[in-house]
Amino acid sequence: MLSDQMFVSGIEVYPEKQSGPGRLDFLFVGQLKDGETVKLCAEFKLAHSKDLVHGIKLQLPAYMRSNGTSNGTYVVLDFRGRWFSLPSLSDTQLTSVLHNSARKWQSTARPIKMHHINLGGSVTPSRS
Repeated sequence: MLSDQMFVSGIEVYPEKQSGPGRLDFLFVGQLKDGETVKLCAEFKLAHSKDLVHGIKLQLPAYMRSNGTSNGTYVVLDFRGRWFSLPSLSDTQLTSVLHNSARKWQSTARPIKMHHINLGGSVTPSRS
């Protein structure tokens, strides 16, 4: 469905694209009004993943280099809530760790976008 919506918008979506050291979650490719082609690398990680810092510090920059772009976004999916408590870091601590890890490599002219999405609050157990 995402691919269909992006196609209508003139944006190509490449899921699980082989990119240098591994598979990038999504590569978005579109054209600006002036005809310039723009690429965006999007990497998704679970907030409780042992590779969370590795993803923003090493994986995403490598994928961006491999795809010839300085546009990247890092999306952290957080399931903390009533039924799941990992990671043990607060939202503020988690954001700080990610920003500090990214600061070492990202361009100040075009910083990557980071999104922290908390999905834990909306999860309710099924009735038995």
